[in-house]
Amino acid sequence: MNARTPLEAALLAIAALAPASAGAEIFRCVAPGGAVTYQEIACGGSHAESRPAIPSEYPPVNEAERSRLFAREAALDSRLEARRERETREQLARAQREAETERMRLAMAEAAAAAQSQYVLAYPAYGGYWRPRPAPHASNSRFYGPPTQLIAR
Repeated sequence: MNARTPLEAALLAIAALAPASAGAEIFRCVAPGGAVTYQEIACGGSHAESRPAIPSEYPPVNEAERSRLFAREAALDSRLEARRERETREQLARAQREAETERMRLAMAEAAAAAQSQYVLAYPAYGGYWRPRPAPHASNSRFYGPPTQLIAR
C-alpha cells in the first residue's frame, strides 16, 4: 500500500463523506429582476422557487438499433481497410514501375555510350606542343632569291 500525504487523506475523507451530487435535488430560483439560477439549496425568501423534473434514470438501450449501428461501423471499417490496402498496392506498383523505368533509361544510356566511337586525346611523344612552321614568304631571300633574278653560275 502506498503512503499518502495528509492532504490526500483529508481530501479522500471529505469526498467519501460528501453526499452524491447525482441524487441531490436541483432548485430553480427566479429573482425579482427575472434572473434564473439553478442551485442545490433552497431559494431565499424573495425568489420564486420550483423543482424542475430532471430524470434520474435513462431509457433502456435499443438493442436492435445498437447492433445495426455496430454492423454499419464494421462495414465502414472493412471498406476503409480495403481502400488502404489497395492504395498501398498501387503505391508499391508505382514505385516498382519508376525503378524499372530508371533501370531501362540507364541501360539505354549505356548502350548509346557503347555505340559511339571512342576518341583518345594523345600528345606528341617528344614532350612538347607541335607548332606548325610559318610558310616562307616570297620576300625572304634566304630561302628564295628575288623573284625575277636568275642565278647564273
